Amino acid sequence: MEALAKARIPSHERRLVCEIYWNQSAKVKLTSGTTEDIMIQRGVRQGCILSPSLFNLDSEYLLQESISEKSSILINAVNIKNIRYADDTVIRESEEQLQAMLDRIVDKCKEYGMEINVKKTKTVHIRRNTKTLTITVGNAVLEQVSKCSYLGHMITEDVATLKKVQMWIEKTRQKFWENIELLRRTVGLNTKKRILACYIFSVFNYGCEAWTYSKTVQKKIQTFEMWCYRRLLKVPWTEKKTNREIIQMADVDERLLQQLIKRKPRYAGHIMRGSSGPLLQLSLEGKIEGKRGQGRPRRNWMPVDGRCKGMVRVDKLWRYETEGREQRRMERFGCQRSDRRRHLIIDYYYCYHYFFFAS
Repeated sequence: MEALAKARIPSHERRLVCEIYWNQSAKVKLTSGTTEDIMIQRGVRQGCILSPSLFNLDSEYLLQESISEKSSILINAVNIKNIRYADDTVIRESEEQLQAMLDRIVDKCKEYGMEINVKKTKTVHIRRNTKTLTITVGNAVLEQVSKCSYLGHMITEDVATLKKVQMWIEKTRQKFWENIELLRRTVGLNTKKRILACYIFSVFNYGCEAWTYSKTVQKKIQTFEMWCYRRLLKVPWTEKKTNREIIQMADVDERLLQQLIKRKPRYAGHIMRGSSGPLLQLSLEGKIEGKRGQGRPRRNWMPVDGRCKGMVRVDKLWRYETEGREQRRMERFGCQRSDRRRHLIIDYYYCYHYFFFAS
């Protein structure tokens, strides 16, 4: 009720929630009968449409009161304290900051009548040179893992795209064998390809916009695609057919890797327009304080073609292409007659198209 009052919920609505939750009772069914009414007055109802909102409101004020601004990560002078969607994720720069913040959360949880589930809480040290963390909740030490699953994605210590791709390849292979009807001879080739694109490749495409396509990753994707087509066509390895022959037999219009790469600049456009929220745009354009470590830097997430370097800066091009998109579409098709502006737009459009899709 205190969280509802802080959120300035009207008193009559708070009274309604109080009547629903504070006056609810339950009976326990035993072999000898049922017990008397037991007043619950704790937690939220499972299946109630108010439960997610009440829990999120409670956790929102709990984290606001326990997490300080000083120990957060700065991106363009903006404090990034936590990432909350389906699971609450707290990020810190050092082990000491994480332990101090977790102690404050534990104390606040006791005030709100909540507890942290130690068995479900894990720690991950994301750094080039990892070390063992000793983060405790009370007398229990939290388990440190080398990888964890968050919203269907695999987060590893080294944040390597190759491990994510390998994980999705295994998941997609399981989905392929679940749809064993693909291998029936009575099913036509076009129908098989449509089922493959709809039920198999759609699983593999999940989250592909966040991948970094190195040469090793591209080879893994192409190998997996050929694995699917060879089993779709029932071509054994003893026939020694090349990949080019398999593609011709399957009559493939567009390869899987090309489809994945095309999704990346589209997703980047959504980020630059702010359609995905300010956090993604900040993480893409912002600069993190600190020094870069020694050694070769990681491959950039932004798609880069070596032949287009120096043609136009990618950040300016993205900003230009994403702002006022509808207006430029009208100009491209001649709805508004401004020759100088129209030619400039067309030049930028072809530069953008060549920059991202040149092979």
